Amino acid sequence: MAENGEEKLLAVARHIAKTLGQNDTMADDILQIFSNFDGRFSREKDWEPMAAEKSVSACLVRADDLMHQAMFRVGDEFRSLMDRGAESFELNRSNHESTGNLSFDSDDDNEENEDGLLHNGADLDHQIPVAQPVTDYDIVIDALPSGTVSDLHEIAKRMVAAGFVKECSHVYSTCRREFLEESISRLGLQKLSIDEVQKMPWQELEDEIERWIKAANVALRILFPSERRLCDRVFFGFSSAADLSFMEVCRGSTIQLLNFADAVAIGSRSPERLFKVLDVFETLRDLMPEFDSVFSDQYCLVLRNEAVTIWKRLGEAIRGIFMELENLIRRDPAKAAVPGGGLHPITRYVMNYLRA
Repeated sequence: MAENGEEKLLAVARHIAKTLGQNDTMADDILQIFSNFDGRFSREKDWEPMAAEKSVSACLVRADDLMHQAMFRVGDEFRSLMDRGAESFELNRSNHESTGNLSFDSDDDNEENEDGLLHNGADLDHQIPVAQPVTDYDIVIDALPSGTVSDLHEIAKRMVAAGFVKECSHVYSTCRREFLEESISRLGLQKLSIDEVQKMPWQELEDEIERWIKAANVALRILFPSERRLCDRVFFGFSSAADLSFMEVCRGSTIQLLNFADAVAIGSRSPERLFKVLDVFETLRDLMPEFDSVFSDQYCLVLRNEAVTIWKRLGEAIRGIFMELENLIRRDPAKAAVPGGGLHPITRYVMNYLRA
């Protein structure tokens, strides 16, 4: 069994060297790794019968080490390909055939741009430009050139076949997660904890809700589907690896969006907050088909369920606000008639509120 295991490891290692040897950027490195071991493997031909078991064990350890070194180099090449592809996309993203009307512009001043979104001015030397308004959500972003996607698929296929699924998925998701989080930042949405949202002055929170609504729509209708498509292409034929990688890419950004909605849901029940809470509620309601479609696999089930839970929590918040309005009416101390007749102020307020 030990000899059989050794043969399998060596066969996979030789296959990796052969198939990746055509890649100019890493052929020398891979072949150098293998050449370092050729001599040591050849010396094992003269094993003595008494030392056969020990020699086979040592050979397997070296073969396993060889495999891990090869996979480490392959993983580096995988990351390098993704980085170079992203840089190529940065240089050519003004091409609207690939990005539709999801364009980006930078601004030197930390002021509002035409669609009312604020720049992230925390670091004036490294400002993230803010996205222009999006009116057409029927867009798919090809964030990597097709040739790069094909190369990534070939590497992923070999890493998965060699048993390095998690390592490949980790490298992929790390790179794509950075791209996605930067895209969310460009939509003007800040990274805020639930506590920070609840402590915001109401006027600031109203503005942040507007930014959240725009970011949520772009993320669920454009960014996440585009990442799903890219995952499926890179890991074509390996659905489980594709699902795992997609979840790791989108989890952080999805939690950021959901945490903000949750903070709004569990916040103050003041009647004046009703209309913005309704906006958040309706946005999540309208995006539920996207949650069901994009997060349909087993790994994303927890994200889909969390979205439903927070949506229902927003509905409870709306009912709570109406109850608070009822309590305010009951506690109104004014009992005297309105001077000169006419509608009582509380009557006028409630009717205008209900009409709104």
